[in-house]
Formats: sequence, C-alpha cells, structure tokens
Amino acid sequence: MVEPMVVDILNDVEQNENVQPAAGAIVQNANLDLDLIVSSYTGYARYQRLIYIADHCPPLRVQALTMTLNYLKSETLDVQAYVECHRKLVASAPAGQAPAQDTQWVEATRKLAQLSLEKLDVELRSSKQSAIKESIRRGQDELAFHFLRMGDLSSALKNYSRTREYCTNHLQELDMCLNVIRISVYSCNWQHAKSHITKAEACSGVEVGRSLGAGGYPGDASALTSAAPSSKPKEREGVQRKLAFVQAASGLVELADSRYRTAARQFLAVQFDFFNCPELLSPANIATYASLCALATFDRQDMRRLVMSSANFRQFLEVEPAVRDVVTSFHQANYAACLAGMERLKPTLLLDLYLGSHVESLFSEIRKRALTQYFSPYVSADLDKMASTFGTSVPALEDELMRLILDKRIAARIDSNKRLLVAKQADLRSAVFESALQACRDWKRRNSAAILHLAVSKANLCVTESNPASGAASAAASAGGAASAGAGAAATAAAGACDDAMQ
Repeated sequence: MVEPMVVDILNDVEQNENVQPAAGAIVQNANLDLDLIVSSYTGYARYQRLIYIADHCPPLRVQALTMTLNYLKSETLDVQAYVECHRKLVASAPAGQAPAQDTQWVEATRKLAQLSLEKLDVELRSSKQSAIKESIRRGQDELAFHFLRMGDLSSALKNYSRTREYCTNHLQELDMCLNVIRISVYSCNWQHAKSHITKAEACSGVEVGRSLGAGGYPGDASALTSAAPSSKPKEREGVQRKLAFVQAASGLVELADSRYRTAARQFLAVQFDFFNCPELLSPANIATYASLCALATFDRQDMRRLVMSSANFRQFLEVEPAVRDVVTSFHQANYAACLAGMERLKPTLLLDLYLGSHVESLFSEIRKRALTQYFSPYVSADLDKMASTFGTSVPALEDELMRLILDKRIAARIDSNKRLLVAKQADLRSAVFESALQACRDWKRRNSAAILHLAVSKANLCVTESNPASGAASAAASAGGAASAGAGAAATAAAGACDDAMQ
C-alpha cells in the first residue's frame, strides 16, 4: 500500500524514470586516463561515466566496456546491465577477442538478487507490524540500496522517498533528501532533484541552528561556520559534508538547465575540506565546472573576487592544473594561451557525463567575453593582430565582431578598408545639451507641482473619505456641492498662478 503523502513523488518518478543524459558529440582523439575515472568515482557514478565514454569515444570503447563489465561483476547485482554491456563489447571488439559471457555469474546473481529482495521485504513487513519508525526507515533504506545495486533506479527512488514518513529528526530528513537527490541526478530527473535540494538546505540549517547551537535560520549556510565551540564536532562536520554534497548537486541542476552563472556560484560555494562525494562528483569536476561557468558569465571584478581571490577554490584548482592555467591566462588577459588551453581540454570535456553537452555553448560564451574584454581598453584595434591572438582569419573575426556589435556587447564599428575596429566616440556636446534640457523639464514639473499645492492649501481644500452612514446622505450632498464650487475656484486660481509663474 502506498502512503498518501508520497503519491505525488511516485507520480513524478514514473513520469521521469526514462530520462537520459543529453547526447554529446563523438570524440575520436581523446587523451583520457580511464584508470583515473575508475579511481575517482564509486557506485553508479562510475558505471554511468564509463558507459558514456564507451558510447561517445570509439577508440576507448573496448577498454571502457571491459572496465564496466569488471565493475558490474564485482560490485553490483545488475544482470541486465551486464548482459547489455557484454553485447556492446562483442559488437565493438575485434573478432574473437571479446571475453565470453559469464552465464554462471548471471544465473547466480539473478537468484541472489531475488532471494535478498524477498528477505528484505519480509524484514520490512515485520518492522511495519511492530510500528517502530526507526526500524521501518532502515528497512526502506536497505531495500532502496538493494534496488540501486540491481540497477532499478525507479524502485530505489520510490523506497528512499517513502522513508520521509518515518524520519524522527532533521538529520534523518537530511539523509533522506540526499539519497533522493543522488538517485534523481543518476536518472537526470532535475526538477525532482531541485525540489529536494531546497528541502535539504532547510534541514541542514535547522539542524545546525537547533541541534548544534548555531544562531542561524533554516537554510542559512552561514550557520554552519558560526556554530558555538561547544557544539559536537563530529555532528557539525557531518552536516557540513552533507551541505557540500547538496551544493554540488545544486550546481549540477543549474548546469543542466543552462543557468551557468548560478551554477558557478553553487560550485564555488562548495567547501574543499568537506567535499568527499565520489558517488556523484570529484574535486576535479568541481574545479572544471565552476571555472568554465565563471569564465562564461562573470565580469573581471567577479572573477577576481569570487575565483582568483578565493582561498577555498584555489585548492580545487590545484587538483586540475590545466584548468587552473586556463583561468589564470584569462584573468591576465593572455587570451591566446587561454583559448589554446581550452582547445587542448576540449576532447576530454566532451566526454564528461554532465558537461559534454554544454561544452560548445560555454566555449562560445567564453570566446565572446574574451573578445569584449580584449577591446574594452582601446579606442581602436588592429584586426590582423586580433585575428592572430584569437587564432582565426580576419574575415571570420569580422563576422564574430559583427554579431557582438549587433548584440550591443561591443560599442564599435568595423573599418574593413583600414582593417581596424574603432570604438564609437560619444558626442559629449549633445549629451551635455540633452542633460541640461532634461534638468529644465524636471525643474518645470517640480515647480508646477509646488505652485498647485500652494494654491490648494490657500483655498483650504482637503480630500476626505465619504461618510458610510446612510443617514448623512443629504449632508454629504450639500458638502459635495460646496466642495465642488471651492475646487473649481481653486483650480482656476492654481492654473492662473502656474501661468504667471512660468511667464
């Protein structure tokens, strides 16, 4: 029987259970270390990333599928994924080199999964009969984890969602939200993940503010660092680690919706010392995602304040030196080195599960921002030098600049004869005259209003609410007649006063 309060969640799960990551480009020349992928991620995240690489990089397909088979056999009960992965390997590997399917493992794992499922179901029913909330919650968690090992994300999400009814404190609610967020991200159910991210932020704020003694309010991330010294260190650190997971997941949701500026801020808010989420993202992912989103959307002041001057984010950048060099080159206005470094990173980025489909749009925005910032300090710029700096031809550069000028991102004009980009000079004389005329119009309006107010005051006129009493209708009518006559006289006097003043 389904609990009434989770019906909306289950309906949302059923509508989104078949959502897959956006298709990316096929990469032929990637220099990617698959052993690093295996060591950087755990659980379902490792399986998803290896399969994504196998589907989008033919040179690495056989190696990625082989690693996926080994992972599925050693750490999961997902027989269906194993059979499908083996089928792809046989179709991709040279004739006779693909390993034979381990039918013995398939049958044994299928039986083990069914027996474990029946056992967990019996234990959960027993817990529900005893009506002990903690036992029921743990039973639902164990059943959800079993479904996750079987590769059934829909059932795992449903069982994790059902634990909400049996949570007895904010930490348990936070754990429930994190589990739902994790499975939602795996299935690319971004709206569902976003709703639980909001709940998780509220739960983390409440737990720190109440249980740990911080003076914050629900959802206040600053409360995590303002907890009293007497707070329980392990509990406070646990909440901080969970909040880092929530911020990283929030950044992924914003990235999936192409809200790059908000995504950058979420990734930059992740604390390096408390981030350890190999089941979702690695520190290198945080550095890469935050840097590219920031380069595409931040101005120089924000880049300096939020990225270059952030001691916390510098620790993430040290994990990914190539990305650090790109960010540093961009901030130092060395755009040639920045764009060259981005091109070297591009094949690897295209094989990223969550970033691959956004690489082209992010690179395009970064290039536009580089062109804009390159020209900003100059009155005129040589198109030949600009083309050399940005690694393109002059005609192609003119097309790019034309689009930026039409989008009003660059206030300039292109002189094709002299091969120059010339900034538009503001007509200061016309601007001063227009400012003076506007000041005169504002002065006239203010003085007219002041004269009218003075005339109304001299006539002793005021606006009052009508009397709601039915018995005072005749009195109101006579008063209204007198007021009308007075208002007419006052209006005439005010108009005359205004005319005299303006003359």
